[in-house]
This record gives sequence, structure tokens and C-alpha cells, in this order.
Amino acid sequence: MASESKDEKSTEKKKDLSAVTWRWVAWLEKFPLNRNTVLDYFKFSDFYDRTCNNELIIQQNVDPAKIKTLTGIEYELDADIAKDDSYYLLRKQHRDSPRSVRVLSWYYVVNDEQPGGTGPLRGTVFPLPDLHAVLRMNLTTSMFYVNSAFKELSEAAKYNPARPYTWDFPDHKPTISQPQRNIYSNLVDDVLFKSMKF
Repeated sequence: MASESKDEKSTEKKKDLSAVTWRWVAWLEKFPLNRNTVLDYFKFSDFYDRTCNNELIIQQNVDPAKIKTLTGIEYELDADIAKDDSYYLLRKQHRDSPRSVRVLSWYYVVNDEQPGGTGPLRGTVFPLPDLHAVLRMNLTTSMFYVNSAFKELSEAAKYNPARPYTWDFPDHKPTISQPQRNIYSNLVDDVLFKSMKF
């Protein structure tokens, strides 16, 4: 019986947070969101691993610079990619040694504060999709347009056994409906392009 519950735990999948966003309006009303506070804000989100080295440093009241000497999961603000304050890019990474880290996932926090108040997305935390998800979405969009073009061509093709195919294109431009896009897709593309180092 104990082995069954152990097997159930081992086969239990982690909660998929790829389509989840998080925002805490009360925190944003009390505190500023900037490079110095974004990690403090992020640690309340569903994406934050409470067993990470960042928490260990806080609990033991140790100098934050010592986090580079620990091994394990940690979160870090990537200031090189997000140079302006319109968004912050955070890395979840596994530190193997003081000089070796493996990036596990990326998160971005929108900071679109508008004059006179809080912007509608300010403080929203988004998980950055992995490369597979981005390629799948781009290929799906491409295939939508290719299929639409073939549909238009097949409707314009006319066949007569006495002569070869002819094409009867209408004078108006074909109307191809737009595929449904996520409202954040341009932001995702922007962040992905900036995070890729060539």
C-alpha cells in the first residue's frame, strides 16, 4: 500500500503553469515596483520555489552576495537583457558551482506604469514560453496561412478537358481571416528575441 502511494507521487505530474499569470494589486498599491523590489514581489507568486537559495539567504540573514557560493535553485534578475524598466526578466536557475548555472525557466514582470496611476498589466508575472512552444505557435500560424492560400487557389482553378487548367482570380483581394493571437504574443516575441544571444 505504501509503495502504491509512492508510485502515485512519482507519476504525478507537476502543475502546468505555462498559461498562468499572477498579479497582486494590494502589494503594488503599497510598494514601488522597480529593479530593487521585483524579486520581493515575485516571491509571493505561484512560480516561486520556496525552497530556493534566495529564501535560505533571507532566513539565515546572510549577505545576499553569498548566494553565488551556494548550489541549488535560485532566482536572479537579468539586468543585461531588460535594460529599460518597462519589464523585468527573471531567471530560475540551478547553480552547480560559483561559475556554472543552468537556466531552468524565465519569467517576466510587466511594469507599464502609466502617468496618474497603475497600468492595466503593471505587476503581471508571465512565464516565458520555451522554444518548443514558440516554434509550435509560429508553425501553426504559418500553416494557417498556407492552408488559406491553397484554399483560395483551389477555388480559382478551373479545369476543362479540352485545354489545361485556367485560373479565374477574382478582382477583389481574397479575405483571409486572421488566426487567433494571444494579446501578449508581441511582448513574448520581443523578450525572446532580446534573450537570444547570437
